[in-house]
Amino acid sequence: TYTALISCSSQARDLEGAARWFAEMRAVRLQPDVTSYSAMIDACTKRGDMQGASSWFESMRLEGVAPNEFTYGSMISGFARRGDALEAERLLEDMVQHKATPNVVTYTAVVQSWARRGDVAQAGRWVGAMLEAGVPPNIITCNAVLSACARSSDAAGAEGWLQEIPALGLAPTVVSYTTVIDCHIRNRDLDRAQLWLGAMEAAGVRPSEITYSVLLKGHARVGDVEGAARIVGRMAALGLPLDVVAWTSLLTACANARPAPREDVAVATFRSMVRCQVAPNDVAMRELTRVLGSAERSSALLSQLGA
Repeated sequence: TYTALISCSSQARDLEGAARWFAEMRAVRLQPDVTSYSAMIDACTKRGDMQGASSWFESMRLEGVAPNEFTYGSMISGFARRGDALEAERLLEDMVQHKATPNVVTYTAVVQSWARRGDVAQAGRWVGAMLEAGVPPNIITCNAVLSACARSSDAAGAEGWLQEIPALGLAPTVVSYTTVIDCHIRNRDLDRAQLWLGAMEAAGVRPSEITYSVLLKGHARVGDVEGAARIVGRMAALGLPLDVVAWTSLLTACANARPAPREDVAVATFRSMVRCQVAPNDVAMRELTRVLGSAERSSALLSQLGA
């Protein structure tokens, strides 16, 4: 059927193909239904074309075709991904008004739209709204609120929300703990970040490569060479990949060290990096130059190592 062809094109992100099938459907005097319109809207949102999605949404209403949960879900998710929290929120309210039932995915998209703005209060308000509507949040919802806390450097709020997760019948994930750690790193509170790393491990949640990268960034920023080196060593011991970003963070720690850059550790780090067959990029060379004091010395070391 034409509707199936439109849906297949939409799933393949082929907006032009979906539009051609829709036009052909019209040409043979078949009436598009909610599934046909929803597929067109979904194809637009997958392309990030919210103007097109809105146009199809209005067209279906003018044709007397009522949007369903899937239609609203596509629209809300599309605006949420674009960071348009107000429009995502307006659509959810419109959805309720027209007797369509929002689910956890729909509510979570609105929470995420506010989280992208770092608006903890609004993200939290929508968690409250979904609970009031009898829709339990999932861990993705909770992690979205945590990300709002991280974006706004609200460490106390992040800790509070993390502790609230078990009360909702959920278990914090590696993303949950890493987001709280990142919040403390943004505030340059390495001690508190380490405390939550310990809490994470005590809860049986294994830190990921991203967790260690976040911690490494924090130690590098304040010039804590020993702390950064410990993290690199721990990553290596756990078999986690040490990419150019990890090695460069250790070089940054050396460059930011006070009262003077740590040339000894930086040179040893650079040697280890090359020995591990990790090609230095422009950022790595810039950080090495910050330590050694000149691009000539950095280039000479690179040549010496045959990299």
